[in-house]
Amino acid sequence: MSSEMFISVVIPTRNRRNQLERLLNELSAQSLPARFWEIILVNNASSDRTQDVLELWKGRSSNLKALEENRVGSNHARNKGVKAASGNLIAFLDDDTLPHPQWLERIFER
Repeated sequence: MSSEMFISVVIPTRNRRNQLERLLNELSAQSLPARFWEIILVNNASSDRTQDVLELWKGRSSNLKALEENRVGSNHARNKGVKAASGNLIAFLDDDTLPHPQWLERIFER
């Protein structure tokens, strides 16, 4: 594995607390060690308890950045996430996606 590559996973979310929690559980089971990637979650003006999920996961995951974007639209949220990204490769996920456990490892190996 290349130690030079670092992946930023940008996830915009809006009012999908339950789906987001499932996604974060799946990401925590990725086969690629967390030192090679980060999660950038952008709360896009949610009115449900999405922020509670973000706060909980910030405490659980050292590679998670949680941001807020008040301009509604996944484009605004994605752009904010990209600006905060540390990676030299950016991958996008929607909050209702469940990635394969080797998703990031396969990206990393290419």
